[in-house]
Amino acid sequence: MQNPRHRGTGTTVMPNVRMYSDDTTILSTNTMQNPKPPVVWPWIAVVILLSITALSLVVALIIGANKPATTPSSQPQPNQSWGSASPAPTSTSGGETVVLLGSDVLDHNVAEASTYLTGLGLTVVTQSGTTVPINDPRASLVYSASPLGTLHVGDAVTLTYYVEDQGNPSPSPTPTP
Repeated sequence: MQNPRHRGTGTTVMPNVRMYSDDTTILSTNTMQNPKPPVVWPWIAVVILLSITALSLVVALIIGANKPATTPSSQPQPNQSWGSASPAPTSTSGGETVVLLGSDVLDHNVAEASTYLTGLGLTVVTQSGTTVPINDPRASLVYSASPLGTLHVGDAVTLTYYVEDQGNPSPSPTPTP
């Protein structure tokens, strides 16, 4: 008797047939864990970094050995309180040149900076600049110098400095009765 609501699909279920062999399977009785393989990549990175460091040291030593050694002179050198490490004029094919850095003149008194530049063989042009209040510590300090860099002896250098305000002081307010 067939249920009219369920129709057959024309398929059959295949039996589950497993093939078993008569051979015996041998299981391992080794209970020790297998050792982990060694981690190699961090060691490779360390070796590479050490190689780069050693190579850079060798290059630095070779470059340092190629520079001429400076011999101390028996003449005493004047002690400079400010200025570049090599303010002395150097001779080139185009005439004598000097190297002027901003640190040589900036934030120094305009009179001292002018004296220093004149001593290097440069022509100094001073230019009053921004006004600052009376008793401001920046008064007479150089805040701009032009040009900077390698200059020929005799070149003009313009120093711009802070000027103390000399205008009329503002009247103090008078109390009103």
